[in-house]
Amino acid sequence: LRLAKALCPGREKNIRRVRAHVQGGKVHLALQAKGSADLEMWTLQKERSFFREVLGRDLTVSLD
Repeated sequence: LRLAKALCPGREKNIRRVRAHVQGGKVHLALQAKGSADLEMWTLQKERSFFREVLGRDLTVSLD
């Protein structure tokens, strides 16, 4: 739920698609956005330590 909130921090609904890939101890999210996704990337980066603490996996994020 925290990741979903991070993907939609404003009213614009900028993120069009999210693909997740799990490999070993890592989860990678590939985002497709309508425009600049700086805010969404920043909010997701803030959640990385919580994600690691709760799920025991590293989170990486990129734009497609």
